Amino acid sequence: MKKIIFFFALLTAAFSTGAYAQYQKGDILINAGISAGTFGYGYGLYGSSSGFLPLTVNAEYSLNELFAVGPYAGIYTRSYKYAGYKDRFTALSFGGRGTVHASNLLNEHLELSIDPEKLDFYATVIMGFESRSWNFDAAYEGNPYYANEVYFDFGTIVGVRYNFNPKYSAFFELGRGTFGIGTLGVSGKF
Repeated sequence: MKKIIFFFALLTAAFSTGAYAQYQKGDILINAGISAGTFGYGYGLYGSSSGFLPLTVNAEYSLNELFAVGPYAGIYTRSYKYAGYKDRFTALSFGGRGTVHASNLLNEHLELSIDPEKLDFYATVIMGFESRSWNFDAAYEGNPYYANEVYFDFGTIVGVRYNFNPKYSAFFELGRGTFGIGTLGVSGKF
C-alpha cells in the first residue's frame, strides 16, 4: 500500500514541475530482464527441477518528459522430476504498464542532486493477465492431467536505470513486476 501511495504522490508532484527533460515525447525505450524472487511458483521444492529464471520484455512510449506507457510480456517455465514422474509448469504474462520518471521530481521536491543523465529513478504500475498451466505426467493413475488458469495481475514497481550513454542502460526494478520481486536487465532508447 505504501508503494501505491508513493506512486500517486509522484503523479501529483509531476503536474507541478518544469524539470529538465530526460525523455522527450515519442522516445521509445525497450527493456529486457531476468526476474528473481517469483511470486507463488517456487523453484522446485520437491525432486529435481530444471528451467530458467523468468524472462521479461517491455516497451515504453514517452507521452512527455515524465510519463510513459507501453506493453509488457514475460515467460517462466520449469520442469520437475520426482519418483519417476515428470511435470511441466509454464506461466505467460502480458499487459500494460505506466511509468513516471522521477529523477527530476526527486531533485526538485526533496532537494537532491541526482544527475538525470546518469540515473533514472522511476515508479511503474502494471496491469495485465497471467496464464499458468501445469502438465502432469500420465503416470498419475494412468491419466495425464492438465491445469490451466488465468489470473489478473496488478503490481507496483520502483526502479532505477543507470545510463551508460544516451542510448543504452542497465536497470533494476523492485516490487510486484511481471513475475518476480526483483528484475535486472538492459534497456535501449530509440
